Amino acid sequence: MVRAKENLVSLMSRLATIMHRFERDPYRRAPNNPIKLISYVGAPASRRVIENTWRNARPPADAIELWSVCNTARLFLDIDYGQWGLSLLSPDVSAQQTREIPPLYPTTSFRVDDVIVGEFVGDTDLLLVAPSEVSHRRILVAHTMEPREEWTGVGESLAAFLETYFEAMGEKFWDRSGHTGPH
Repeated sequence: MVRAKENLVSLMSRLATIMHRFERDPYRRAPNNPIKLISYVGAPASRRVIENTWRNARPPADAIELWSVCNTARLFLDIDYGQWGLSLLSPDVSAQQTREIPPLYPTTSFRVDDVIVGEFVGDTDLLLVAPSEVSHRRILVAHTMEPREEWTGVGESLAAFLETYFEAMGEKFWDRSGHTGPH
């Protein structure tokens, strides 16, 4: 019990730290990238909002801690054209999308404990927490029309994914097609 609480505090601190980095450096971008990118980080959601939204289910600790740090966020959003970035979903939008899996995804690929926590702007990829997965597949990028086996594992936790995403300056470091950024 004590170790679980310590891990939760550690996770919270790590998520809070990385989200603070997005707030502190909202215009971060690679020197060779002419596209103007910005990050917005919203205020935290209250525990009551999270609990009321997820009354019939318990989202994973990663999702709860993210919402406890920020209700919603737009990371590396393309200011001029709106065709790039990551939108982290609020608890209510996450719950709705998780319940009503978007139609372009094979519903059989989703597991009962998966939670959609983000959408990539400019394409149809989703970011989800997958508690039934292990290692780097605990955080997945779900690709439309592809079975779960083709979804990309991007981190052991949301904090780990967001740290790498921040360091990559919004580039899709996991993209197999070679198109990783808004250049």
